[in-house]
Amino acid sequence: MFEALSHKALPFGWEVGDLTSEFGFVVPKNTSTRMLVEQVALLWNDSEKFEELTESKFNLVSSKHTWKSIFYEYDKLFKELLIEDSL
Repeated sequence: MFEALSHKALPFGWEVGDLTSEFGFVVPKNTSTRMLVEQVALLWNDSEKFEELTESKFNLVSSKHTWKSIFYEYDKLFKELLIEDSL
C-alpha cells in the first residue's frame, strides 16, 4: 500500500489491516464486489476528484512515513519498554 502511494497509485478495496480510509479508497468489509467496482468506477470517472484524493493520500504518506518518523516511533516505543521493564 505505501509503495503504491509512493508512486501515486491509489490503493482501493475493502477496509482490512492497514488499508483504511486514511491511506486509500475503501469500502466496509461487508460491501459486495459489485458495489466496490461501481464505487471505484464512479471515482475514476471523476478525474478531478480521483486526482485530488490520490494526491492527498500521497502527501500524507510522503510526510508521515519517512525513515526519520519511523525511527522516532521505534525510539519512543523502546524507551517506554525500558521504563516499564525497570519498574
